[in-house]
Amino acid sequence: MPTVTTGTTHRTVSFAIIGANAIFAFVEMVYGSFNLGSKSLATGKVSPSLRLSMGLTVNIMVGAFTVTAASSVAVYTLLLALLRYREARSANYPRSSRNRPLPPPAFCR
Repeated sequence: MPTVTTGTTHRTVSFAIIGANAIFAFVEMVYGSFNLGSKSLATGKVSPSLRLSMGLTVNIMVGAFTVTAASSVAVYTLLLALLRYREARSANYPRSSRNRPLPPPAFCR
């Protein structure tokens, strides 16, 4: 019978599984591709259409992937921080349901 986890244990186990998969995929794609590129550079393979070194082509593609992945993680982190900042700020300054500022208290009118 399977064991069902809830709460913190479930989040921790899920995070560990997703993290292990992400690390494996990253290592496999980046390290394996750079290894393939270096072997292609060593053998001197050339692409038939562009007459460029295949190792150079593979390494450029891997570098572009790595920069894209890193920048997307950075943008996601910044957007998450901005969202948390807005939530914290809106908790200090409540607004009405129509997203307008609340009127001042009666004793200030």
